[in-house]
Amino acid sequence: MQDRAGWESHLRLPGSLGPNDRAHAGYAFATPHDFWLWSGVLGRTHLRHYHLTGAGAAPERLSLVSETAIGDQDTRPGGLIALANGGLVGVWHQFTYHEDRHLEVGFIYRDPEGRVTTLAPLRVPGRAGNPVATRWALVQHPADGSIWAFLKRDSYREISAIRLEEGPEGLRVERIETAFIDRRQGLHAPEAEFPYLAAVPDLERKLILLGYQNSQQRIFQITDGEGSLLGGVCPIPANGPLKPHIFAKGAQLSIAEIAGDGSASFVALPAYTERVRPFGLAVEEGLWVMFEEASCHSHGPSSSAINDEIFLARRQGSWHPPQRIGRAETLNNSLASHIFFNPEWPQFVVRLENGRLHSIERR
Repeated sequence: MQDRAGWESHLRLPGSLGPNDRAHAGYAFATPHDFWLWSGVLGRTHLRHYHLTGAGAAPERLSLVSETAIGDQDTRPGGLIALANGGLVGVWHQFTYHEDRHLEVGFIYRDPEGRVTTLAPLRVPGRAGNPVATRWALVQHPADGSIWAFLKRDSYREISAIRLEEGPEGLRVERIETAFIDRRQGLHAPEAEFPYLAAVPDLERKLILLGYQNSQQRIFQITDGEGSLLGGVCPIPANGPLKPHIFAKGAQLSIAEIAGDGSASFVALPAYTERVRPFGLAVEEGLWVMFEEASCHSHGPSSSAINDEIFLARRQGSWHPPQRIGRAETLNNSLASHIFFNPEWPQFVVRLENGRLHSIERR
C-alpha cells in the first residue's frame, strides 16, 4: 500500500493462498481499513474480508474477518468494486457450455450494513462462437449510482452490458443489452477475439469511460515452428529467424463515453496495442491511457518473450504525443496483467524489463 505523500507498507495476507486463490483476483477497499479479495478459477470462488489494524494512521497488519464461497469448479470471478455507499458488488460467470450458447452469470452483493446476497443465475443470450471465455469490467455510474457490468466473450463481435440497481432486497437487474457495442459502431466495434476491458467513472462529466481494443486491426508478424516469417506487415529481420510461433496482432483502442441513459459517444487512440493485453485507463483533467505498443520485432529465437514499449497517452480535446515509459518485462509478460491502474486518479503501476514494478502518477 502507498499513499500520495509517499508512505508505503507491505503487508502479507494471512493464511495460505494457492494458485487458484490468486487467479483472476479482484480487490477493493470498502473503507480505508476494510480490504476485500474476490478470486478463484479452478475451484470455488471466494470473497474474503480482511481488516487492517495498527497503532497509528498507517496499517501494520491484516486479519481475516470472513470468507464466503460461491459456486463450484466452473465458477469464474469477473471483477469486484466498492460502491460509493460502502457496499460491494462482484460478478462471476459459469465456465459451462450450453447448447443455446447462453452464458450463466451471477452477482454477489454486500450492502452497507454487511448483509451478503447473491443474484443468480442470470442468462445472457449467446450465438456461434466460444460461449464461456469472458472478459469483464465493473463500474458504478456517477450520474445515478447504477452499477454497470460489461462483458466481452471470446470470438464474439459484441460487448454486452448489464445495468443493475440497489434495492431493499439487494441488487436487481434493470436491463441486459447483449449488443451494447457491436458492428453498428463501425471502427469502434470491439476486436473480435478477446479484447481487454477497463472501465472508470468520469466524476466531473458524470460518464462511464469504457476502454477496449477495437476492430482496427493489423497483423505485424506470423512465424512458423522454425521462426521463419510467414506473414504480416513487418519486413524480414536482418538478424535471422525470429522466435517460433509468433502471432503478433495489434488493434487500436476505443473509449466509449457512456451517459446515464446508456447513450454513448466514442474516441479512439490512434496507436496499436496487442489485441488481448491489459492497458490502464484513468480520467482527471483529460483522459489518460497507458498501453503496450504493438510493433515489429527483431528478437532472435532465444528470446523467451516479446517485450514491447510502454507508453502513456493523454487526451485533452486531442491526443498529446505519447510519453515513453520503458519496455515491458520479458520473462513474466504473459496474458497476466503487467499494467495496473487506479480508477480514482491518474496513477499506473507497470512491470518493466528490470523486473521491478514502477509507479507513474500525475502530480
